[in-house]
Amino acid sequence: MEVWVTEVVSAADPVKKLTGGAVSMTELRMKIKQEVEDIVQMLIEPLEPLKTLLKPFFDIYSKVFDAIKAVKEAYQVLRNSYQEARSLINQIFGPKVHRHFPRTYRLAGGGCNTDGFYPTDTNGYYDDQGVDLLVDEGSHIVSPFAGRIRRSYGNSNQIELRATGGSFRNTIITITNIEPNATIIEGQYLRVSKGQRIGHATISQPCSGEFNHIHFAIKQVSPNRLSEVSGGSESGGNEETQGFMDPTKLLESRPIEAPEWIQECDDYKLVFRGEVIKAGSVLGGNKGNKKNTSPKRKSKPKTTPKTPLNSAYRPKPPKQNSLTTAAMNGE
Repeated sequence: MEVWVTEVVSAADPVKKLTGGAVSMTELRMKIKQEVEDIVQMLIEPLEPLKTLLKPFFDIYSKVFDAIKAVKEAYQVLRNSYQEARSLINQIFGPKVHRHFPRTYRLAGGGCNTDGFYPTDTNGYYDDQGVDLLVDEGSHIVSPFAGRIRRSYGNSNQIELRATGGSFRNTIITITNIEPNATIIEGQYLRVSKGQRIGHATISQPCSGEFNHIHFAIKQVSPNRLSEVSGGSESGGNEETQGFMDPTKLLESRPIEAPEWIQECDDYKLVFRGEVIKAGSVLGGNKGNKKNTSPKRKSKPKTTPKTPLNSAYRPKPPKQNSLTTAAMNGE
């Protein structure tokens, strides 16, 4: 408003011309500004006591808001740290698909212009971003993880798997180009174990033959409380997709290498206050590779006495009483 008052007026001032020079445009604007400020002040004066009354409330509100903001920031830091730690643990000890589940990626060719590595939807042919894994038509497909499985809505050649485990919370695994078993139907989840046969591969599109494949994707969806309460038997299936997960780490093999046992020594001795309490072999007996350091004997030592025993030193037979004699005679 100050800018409006001090605005430069042209030489042909209409107000000054109208009043014969008694009042100018600038002076009129100053009066209007003053009257507006007086009216605003009159409106604010009755509300002045509220400022003092509400000040403690605003102070408490500000402190609570700052505390909530600090908790939110701490939660975000903790969440990020948890996700990083979880990602690192999953890389080393995380879940892997069953050993009989396909693992070979499809390369470009045969009608597919792109490779089957993540993230691919094969030029928009699939709704979900995932990977394409080579598989022969008609070969058996096993469940990559344990969980609950059903046939997808509107696609008879696709299954949805809700795998168990914290790593798969709020996720849905989809496998396309599969003819599910007759027991796998729409609208009802069925328990399945890891490695169990769930169907066989069909002809894939838009490339088949040596490029025949299944499309493997993991969707991140919004939490579905109804599914958790009802055990996944609801007839919905329209969870909101919030993104996709890269399944590459899940498809990597995990070789098991047995550690080599190297025994450097085999003896032990327990000493307490200068006294040997226990001593012996760690492996025990003849176990382990032990080197015999005992010297070899040249000949067996003689065990016969030099002189025969005298009959006088021979032990006398025990004395027999009447009971012993009767028992021997059969009486």
